[in-house]
Amino acid sequence: MRTIRNRTRILSALVAVAAIMLMGVFSSALAHADGNPTVPVQVSKVDADGAALKGAQLRISHKDANGATVTDDEWTSDGTVHTTNLTAGDYTLTETTAPEGYDKAADQPFTVKAPEDTTPTDYTFQAGGALTSSALVSKDASKTVTPVYCFNLRKSSPTGGLDYTRIEGSADAFSQLAERARPGTDLYQDVLRVLYNGYPNNNAGIQQQYNLTDREFADATQYAIWYYTDSRPVVPHPYSAAVQALVDSTADIPSGQTLDIYKASNDRYQNLLATQFHQATPPVSLTMVNQKTQTPTPTPSQPTTPTTPTTPTTPTTPEQNTPVKPLEKTPQKSTKATTTQPQTKSLSNTGSNVTILAIVAVIALVAGGALVLVRRRMN
Repeated sequence: MRTIRNRTRILSALVAVAAIMLMGVFSSALAHADGNPTVPVQVSKVDADGAALKGAQLRISHKDANGATVTDDEWTSDGTVHTTNLTAGDYTLTETTAPEGYDKAADQPFTVKAPEDTTPTDYTFQAGGALTSSALVSKDASKTVTPVYCFNLRKSSPTGGLDYTRIEGSADAFSQLAERARPGTDLYQDVLRVLYNGYPNNNAGIQQQYNLTDREFADATQYAIWYYTDSRPVVPHPYSAAVQALVDSTADIPSGQTLDIYKASNDRYQNLLATQFHQATPPVSLTMVNQKTQTPTPTPSQPTTPTTPTTPTTPTTPEQNTPVKPLEKTPQKSTKATTTQPQTKSLSNTGSNVTILAIVAVIALVAGGALVLVRRRMN
């Protein structure tokens, strides 16, 4: 038995810790724990050209009374505008990690001012016999909200005396409070459209089209809300056609209109939706810009300055060498004048010389033969 008790205590402690952590997430993300009204803050992450950037890790924080940093919201940019709801105060938008290829942006301080809406924020639930008669009454008794719809199908229905806090509707608030939102849909806009066309607004005339009483039309509206907030299918029943008509309705709400969502003080109970549309508080819009990381350009080595080619020497005009005059020889006195033969012999002179030599050779040969003949006779 003791072992069972110990295990039970451990399990209870783990559940309590998990509940505390979950409540911490909601109170941080929705900033409504103190009952103060919130203002939507929209953050865009873009590059220098205004194109949306993905992959930046961002954080919104503020300083508490002791000067410690308190994180209000953290997320990774996905290319869409991120929305969170914050109470009045001073905050800092910080980029903890920049997208790849970009420099980290500088911190961006900003201030959220309290909305001018004087509508009370604290309410108590008063149960009625049906959706059409149940109501939320402000604690100062100045305002009654009816009818109200259940936002979460699988949580316990609210009981009389349960406290609620009003939060202005936004895409972020809806997504935070929905447990099993239908995938592939725009939860916030689709639920607003259902309520704009459902009971009691009936802007698309569906109630008359299907001849429904107020209570029947309210039930059909509740089922259409759960279709989006909790992925509940449209099941056959006497007025399921009206439910499908609300799901498929195309009469959109006027631009800039919203409605309030009321969060239960006890998370086991369903959150509630109002049906009275009003002008949405203008959001605080922030844009954080990233600059691309500049890759250092290697400094090129200074090229050696080419030496200025020497100006080619202007070729000197060949000197007109004055022909050197041959040394004049002192004329030798001679008794016989000699005729200087020209150095260059003409071909005709050469031919003459050869002929003379040939004649001389023949004469010498004849003379030699004659001399031999004379000697023989003498002997």
